[in-house]
Amino acid sequence: MVGFLLDQEIKLATAESCTAGLLVFELARLPGSGQAIDCGLAVYSPQAKNRDLGVGYELIEQHSLTREAVAEAMAYGAIANNDTFLENGEVSPQARQRIIEAFDATAHRRSLPLAS
Repeated sequence: MVGFLLDQEIKLATAESCTAGLLVFELARLPGSGQAIDCGLAVYSPQAKNRDLGVGYELIEQHSLTREAVAEAMAYGAIANNDTFLENGEVSPQARQRIIEAFDATAHRRSLPLAS
């Protein structure tokens, strides 16, 4: 995964709740990963999800803290706060396409390979 991120000139920003930062922790253990990580956020409370990721309280109340809709909003919040993907304060179309392609490429796998 580090090789992919570096090859694509992507810096990773994670937003984790139940995993408490485990994804970014495991990635950070790999050589060269410092060049591929922007940030890792572990957010549990509704206040942290709202403050740090812009997840709306109404969405949390409607779906609860750990449902897919909230996780998706957390992911968008992490992307929106990662300067690597921003262009005039918005996620650029090119970055959005690279993100979609990366998710599509790994969606069918049971585990995400961390080593390149």
